[in-house]
Amino acid sequence: MMVTVNTGNGNRRSSVYFLLALVLKHALKIIKDSTGGERMNEFEVEFEGFSANEILKSNFVKAGELINVEIVFGSK
Repeated sequence: MMVTVNTGNGNRRSSVYFLLALVLKHALKIIKDSTGGERMNEFEVEFEGFSANEILKSNFVKAGELINVEIVFGSK
């Protein structure tokens, strides 16, 4: 699945998992800065209010692979 993003250089197509990796990478940077520089090897993802399908989970796993972080799915 591809997403079209309107940038300053025009429309760009990107995979969902690549864009998700950018968001996760930024979140990990915020966490790293607030914990004194500890690098996380694992990122827990939990979905509230709905049950994630395999496509959504797969995109999170692929995003994690791009930034060298294992994605773990939590449950309440």
